[in-house]
Amino acid sequence: MKKNAKKGFTLIEIIVVLVILAILAAAAIPTMNGFIDEAKGKQYIAEARAAMLGCKALEAQANEVSVTKCNSPEALKLAGIDSTETTIATTDGETYVYTTKGQVVTIKEGESTTVAPTPTPGN
Repeated sequence: MKKNAKKGFTLIEIIVVLVILAILAAAAIPTMNGFIDEAKGKQYIAEARAAMLGCKALEAQANEVSVTKCNSPEALKLAGIDSTETTIATTDGETYVYTTKGQVVTIKEGESTTVAPTPTPGN
């Protein structure tokens, strides 16, 4: 007597599993993008604070509050930040504007920090 042994999966079973995986992926991808954006924002804030400390270090070395020193790439080098796509600027020695990779981070000593996209020309 021959046994009718079933080996493997039917096409319908495989399709059902793929549909379930597609639904799970469709739900997970937007959530992951939100986490990635939040992490990048926190990274920019941390870099901006480091750049601000670089400015403060330059000012301390020169024994003066100097807008020119803060706006130089030396402040970013002191903070360990690549200055090719990045700038740090201050006009009053209290509020610092850090720009990198399409993001603008504004830091005012003693207050919360904000991250905003860089405005595009013509908008």
